[in-house]
Amino acid sequence: MADLTYKSDANVKTGQLILKIAGVPVAYATSASLTLSTNVIDTSNKMDGSWQSGVAGKKSYTVSSEQLLTEQKDSKSYHSLLKAQIEGKPVAFEFGTMTYNEDPSDGSLSGVAIDTSCPSYSGNIIINSFELQSEANDLAKSTLQAQGSGPLVVTEATA
Repeated sequence: MADLTYKSDANVKTGQLILKIAGVPVAYATSASLTLSTNVIDTSNKMDGSWQSGVAGKKSYTVSSEQLLTEQKDSKSYHSLLKAQIEGKPVAFEFGTMTYNEDPSDGSLSGVAIDTSCPSYSGNIIINSFELQSEANDLAKSTLQAQGSGPLVVTEATA
């Protein structure tokens, strides 16, 4: 087997992951995270000797994001996210590597989507916490926390 060469500059992701809710990217997000947890059921018994043992139990996931406030039409703005929490219904989400088109004249982005050549994750979430923040001489922000409802679906990268 040939030695594997590691090149951080070429192979490490640098913040390209995005969160889409109800098919639309969360507008002007500064962070996005997906956390998967597995409850471990203790099966320790006298036959384990001095080591604890366990089996995987139920899984759960959470999604969080912080974003700059915007009222841009047709975007996943703070107002649409707040309304989704008030409604309390599960909403579809996707989490994956961002792809886009960049206008060379001003650097603006269009065609923001999840890159299908990389793995991605999807499911349904219920927004269980939403915070609006506005401080003098600073940008207004919002933060959302959401709990997964149902399975987390893993989509493998396409060729």
